[in-house]
Amino acid sequence: MKHFFTAALVLISCHLLHAQTFVITGGTNSTTLLNLTPDAKPALVVDSPKTSEAIEGIYPRHKVFTISSDLAQYFLCQPNIDFSIRLFHQGAIGVNVGLVEPCLLFAQSPLTSQQYTNPGTVYSGIAARLYFKFYPGKRHKSYWDLQLVYKKLSYNAVGFSDQYGNSVLNIYTMNEHETVYGLEVLHGHELTHENEHLNVDIFYGIGFHERVRNYQVTSENVVVAPGSDLQNLAMAMPGNYSGTLSLITPVIGLKFGWNYLKRNQTGF
Repeated sequence: MKHFFTAALVLISCHLLHAQTFVITGGTNSTTLLNLTPDAKPALVVDSPKTSEAIEGIYPRHKVFTISSDLAQYFLCQPNIDFSIRLFHQGAIGVNVGLVEPCLLFAQSPLTSQQYTNPGTVYSGIAARLYFKFYPGKRHKSYWDLQLVYKKLSYNAVGFSDQYGNSVLNIYTMNEHETVYGLEVLHGHELTHENEHLNVDIFYGIGFHERVRNYQVTSENVVVAPGSDLQNLAMAMPGNYSGTLSLITPVIGLKFGWNYLKRNQTGF
């Protein structure tokens, strides 16, 4: 009988040495102690808040979609809302839609003394941008962005004045309908982390825009100083006009918004 108990004790000891033990402690509580064979996978029975936080670190949340607004567009009187959705690990697609409102910021365009070529911030209309983001890094912070732009703009009975030196002043009224098509190449950096609800995104780049314009000069009053020569001056004259302008423009933006997150148990 003594030899039987000795043999049983040896077998139990060998079995315990052969097994694997998996324990996670969490404050005053701990998970269930599991003894597993080498081929089995450990299972967790969570019964404390600290253990839950530890598992969140192992399986972080990831961004599913983002709702934000580009604050830089408000500087040009263009309120907007932006929606983007993650397609896969390194890609996202989004759309930005907004209004274009007339404002006094550049009611007289600083880019030219001939306002009929570039009227400034007098337009009303809508603007839409469709974009695709590519994140080359694993942390999804920096990205490249290819963006399509569409705008439908107009204004009616807006007065302008062009000054030609000190001798000629041209005062006139215009109506216009304009369509803008564009392609923008952007580089950006998301300042917040992938698993945070707050979204802060800064970007910059270059845009290639084409403006299709149809405008009408409805009235004109030219004030000429004595002895002035008008022959070599290109001025807005009453009539209907159309044309296309191709522009290369800098682009900069700052998006501020909210991320919808989802817990990913596969370690996204």
